[in-house]
Amino acid sequence: MTREPKPPGEPLVPDSVFGLLLLLPIVIWVVSMILYPTGYVLWLSVQNATVLGAPMNFVGFKNYGSVLKEPLFRLALKNSVIWTVSNAFLQTILGFAAALLLNYPLRRVKIAQPLMIMPWVVPTIVMAIIWKFLLSASYGVVNNLLIQLDLMSRPINFLGSPDIAMPLVVFLNSWRWFPFFTVIVLAALQNIPQDEYDAATMEGASLLDQFRNITMPYLAPTLSVMLLVGNIFSFGIFDVIYLITNGGPMNLTTTLPVLIYKRSFEGYRMSEAATIASLTFGVLLFFAIVVLFGGRLGSLLGRGVRRILRRPEIASAATTKGQVPFIS
Repeated sequence: MTREPKPPGEPLVPDSVFGLLLLLPIVIWVVSMILYPTGYVLWLSVQNATVLGAPMNFVGFKNYGSVLKEPLFRLALKNSVIWTVSNAFLQTILGFAAALLLNYPLRRVKIAQPLMIMPWVVPTIVMAIIWKFLLSASYGVVNNLLIQLDLMSRPINFLGSPDIAMPLVVFLNSWRWFPFFTVIVLAALQNIPQDEYDAATMEGASLLDQFRNITMPYLAPTLSVMLLVGNIFSFGIFDVIYLITNGGPMNLTTTLPVLIYKRSFEGYRMSEAATIASLTFGVLLFFAIVVLFGGRLGSLLGRGVRRILRRPEIASAATTKGQVPFIS
């Protein structure tokens, strides 16, 4: 008995099956690259593994208790919080200021836009080598310049000073990553309708009024998400700190990613490193939840501000004071 051929135009595979086939590659990627490694790390954290491949036994939550009591872990957690919050704020502020300058309609400013992303595209290892050379206490250009200008009498060990090391690596990392935030804010600025600025100018509003009543309400959702996403990006950064200070001096720049690397590949204590990684995963998961809800909160905040400024009584009062009621 022969099968009847399918009518012309009828799909060979049902739509439901075809949809599942389209999802199959991303499902395989998520399982192999995210779920399996995460599950393996969690399983390894309840073992007593030293090196991969060595015999190990189940020890339960013993590793978590010992890690949480360890002073170095608490110091690394404190450093991670300082590192993350400082980078997020500094990158957002620098990116916001640079975007405002680049958005100014001048030809020279437009030429500077491609140059602004140079710190972002330079490889991390190149950036680290250059800055270590510039800041070296023995042959660094910065120390030599400051001495020649009579600003100090002897070289400063920038990377080895307990008071300077952490602020310095925060600045260097923010210098590297703020062009990324600049691009995002600049795109948001260029999406603001020019008609609102033109109408505000005709009403006699000052630049400060335009910035407060037009620019900021539109940028509020973008800035809130940037601030929160910057926390997640900064928390997981390992290469900048490891290449520039190696976690020193006195572990004052050792963050959780640096501690995980040292505990696993220098101390060969894989279970402890997996335990720290699991705790770090919990912190990052918390930040991810904040980002999801924070993005919605920022969007609602921006809409709320624009709705308030559109009210007739607010608009009339703003017009009387020479401010801008043109918020849409």
